[in-house]
Amino acid sequence: MMSFFKAIPKDIEEAARLDGVGWLRIFWYVMLPLARPAMMTLAILTFLYAWNDYLWPLVSAQQREYFTITLGLASIQSNFAQSEGLGRVMASGVIASLPVVLLFLIFQRYVVQAMTAGGSKG
Repeated sequence: MMSFFKAIPKDIEEAARLDGVGWLRIFWYVMLPLARPAMMTLAILTFLYAWNDYLWPLVSAQQREYFTITLGLASIQSNFAQSEGLGRVMASGVIASLPVVLLFLIFQRYVVQAMTAGGSKG
């Protein structure tokens, strides 16, 4: 995020200062709307990191009702993959990935804006 804010041209801030806007309003009404795509991308990546976390819940969760999705998938895979239940494992993987796909579809516009803003020089 820091590099994104540093990449915003100083001319934008100076133009707002010439209009008589204070630093808080510059940040709130100018800088934050410009950084919205980067913040949304950061939020999506943080969610994905927490969603896909495997090691910490494996160490800390002692009871099955506290297992996360990834631990549940590993449990299903170890129980059914050896027998004829490979379809259950695949169905569980698809169901577990649905929230992530829906999240991306909802916020796809922000991700694309962040990628194009990072690729342009201005």
